[in-house]
Amino acid sequence: MLSENLEKGIGVKQAEIVACGSKSEDVTAALFFRWNFDPDLVHLIRFANEPEDASDPETQEMAKLPMKR
Repeated sequence: MLSENLEKGIGVKQAEIVACGSKSEDVTAALFFRWNFDPDLVHLIRFANEPEDASDPETQEMAKLPMKR
């Protein structure tokens, strides 16, 4: 399903949502939360690809910084 959507030209983020019901950064943030990582890091990961969706300006700015993935 994921590869079919990508072949149709649907973006990766939307294809992930269609195939799995969530984006990879949401899954990663949920795992890090469960493993008791620092809440600020979890919040930053959740908004890494869409910092403009974060509610606070600090996260919006931090999420724009390059990260190793």
